[in-house]
Amino acid sequence: MNFSELDLEGEYDSISHDVYNDFFNKVLSLSKQYARVGGIFTSRNFAACADGLQNFIQNDGRMKLVLTSCFNDEDINAINTGIKNPEEILTENWIKDFSEIKDKFVLDHTKALAWMLANEYLEIKVVLLADHTGKILDSNQMEKINLFKRKTGIFWDSQYNAITFSGNIDFDDKLFGEYYYFRVYRSWDESEKKWVDKDYEEFQKYWEGKPIDDQGEYVVKTIPLPVAIKENLIRMSPASKSEIKLQKKLKLHPYQETAIRNWINNDKKGIFEMATGTGKTFTAIGCIEELVKLDPHFMVIVVCPYDNLMRQWSEELKRWEYDSTITAKDQKWSQKIRDSISVLEQKAVPKPIIIITSYATFSTDKFTEIMQRSKIPVMLIADEVHNAGAAETRNGLVDNYSYRLGLSATFERYFDEEGTNLLEGYFGGTVFEYSLKEAIEKHFLVPYYYYPIYTDLTPEETIQYRLETAKIARYSNMEGPEGKKLTELALQKRARIIRDAENKLLIFEDLIKSKPHLKYTLVYCSENQMQEVKEILNNTKPKPIINRQITFDNPKDPKDRMQILKEFAADKYQAIVANKVLDEGVDIPEAKNCIVLASTGNPKQFIQRRGRVLRRFNGRYSDGSKKEFATIYDVLIVPELSENYSQDELKFEKSIIRSQIRRQETMASIAINSDECMAEIRKLKKRFGISPDEKI
Repeated sequence: MNFSELDLEGEYDSISHDVYNDFFNKVLSLSKQYARVGGIFTSRNFAACADGLQNFIQNDGRMKLVLTSCFNDEDINAINTGIKNPEEILTENWIKDFSEIKDKFVLDHTKALAWMLANEYLEIKVVLLADHTGKILDSNQMEKINLFKRKTGIFWDSQYNAITFSGNIDFDDKLFGEYYYFRVYRSWDESEKKWVDKDYEEFQKYWEGKPIDDQGEYVVKTIPLPVAIKENLIRMSPASKSEIKLQKKLKLHPYQETAIRNWINNDKKGIFEMATGTGKTFTAIGCIEELVKLDPHFMVIVVCPYDNLMRQWSEELKRWEYDSTITAKDQKWSQKIRDSISVLEQKAVPKPIIIITSYATFSTDKFTEIMQRSKIPVMLIADEVHNAGAAETRNGLVDNYSYRLGLSATFERYFDEEGTNLLEGYFGGTVFEYSLKEAIEKHFLVPYYYYPIYTDLTPEETIQYRLETAKIARYSNMEGPEGKKLTELALQKRARIIRDAENKLLIFEDLIKSKPHLKYTLVYCSENQMQEVKEILNNTKPKPIINRQITFDNPKDPKDRMQILKEFAADKYQAIVANKVLDEGVDIPEAKNCIVLASTGNPKQFIQRRGRVLRRFNGRYSDGSKKEFATIYDVLIVPELSENYSQDELKFEKSIIRSQIRRQETMASIAINSDECMAEIRKLKKRFGISPDEKI
């Protein structure tokens, strides 16, 4: 395999990517040579050059490294007056700096580079920068020079294909902490080759000590690594490369660390309400890390609503060097959990044992019995925690969980105050919030346009709708379980009339005709609409919109679903037609359009669907464009208020309309086209006798 077979993006940043796994480790595992220039010559910056080098070192890769000197005023005075030479001061500063290192990460990476140096796989040069009179520049003068601010690297594979990167590497950002942002260019792509050549020329310029610019304003003097530093490094070199273990510890953002502190201060209980894309999973794993520091002999139960989320959790845990066991399709899961508890009771392993399960399994009598009998500390992480409050899953919320963490964009249960209160009491309330508005402002998510599109029921649908409304009004006044049951049945029938309304398909067809080149689009519809939606897409002119469907049972194998998503991301399909199976926890950053035809009216469901298209995608689409925003089309039924309605019917109907308007206002308030949306919503309010300025 060579570089040309890698799936690389045009740019990377540490907000949207794990830059080590997504770029450095991926590229370095195939590299034979690596050249890097930039960064001040300190022990920490020196160690940072080994980031991702584990496979490169094991494959006998060769590296050239250029670092920049930086002297304080006292150093410069000593050099410029001839008291000391630059090599002496570099050596003194290095030895002092290195003696103060306490961070194991820095030490391990320094030792890795020392092994390369000792075995002649690494060459190092140091750049001294002087003005045209020969005086060494101070730090203020160096800040104006590009090399001081930016790092550039070039990789070559065995076929001499080259990949370069250029930008901020390990930049300390006040908001994000350790921050990375860099562009990537490939030699085999004709549109990028000139930038590869430019990056290589820049490296050669510093390696050979050529002038920085055409005017010769600054003088570059490139010197070999001072002998004393080289000897100092070689002394710490491991005996063999088999001893080199480089692991980049994942780092949380400051706001995630705040969430963890809040959870700890709340007796290690609480709910994180964090918008899609802000790292709920990583923050939860950060909580595990904090417990490990106290005592690693505990169990973690991670509960998820879907199989794909269970797999995603397992993959994320691996990145933190945690193994996990998934109960799905494992007939022996109960025995494995009992065995794990026994191992932890004996303190036979120095780390927690993590079990990932579904809400269906978590709430069974067998599972809860095992948890209730356990004598070891157990941490419960309930992903999409609102699912834990459902009547059929509450059985799993037993008292034996010592530590409790709920995760959700919003945990309130729709039309279920009892379930919501149960969750709040069990998990200890919300201890941290990170809103969608904040996530967009901080660039974790893309901004979006929101277009509510209104239509009516057909005459036949209206008759059925009014019939069910009358039943709801009548049954809701009945006492006892029978009235409640009949009310729920009428509510469900009325919801299906709204969900499957014929006119929604006409709106959809008009929308598709107006945008025949629609791509990277998710279409949410009901099972009853699925076939007609696909026919509309297949019959689009001038050419069909190629699509695939994903429903609860089609395709049956979760791997086939993931393959569809991968091919969608690769532009093999322009649209995915789906129902609620794509609501929660699925990452499709390439998706940028969403058309909602069928919705339960549950605001949580809409929040989840919105999240699917708001994730950042930092690569480029096949046409070279970038994802700068998302677009959401919300097709809504607005029923007429009949003059024949009773007071109870009117009251109930208006409460439903208010609920729908509330959702629209929430969506519109932070949309790019907020003013336009709010104007349409005010018209709707007026239609139903609601004051335009009234807060819903």
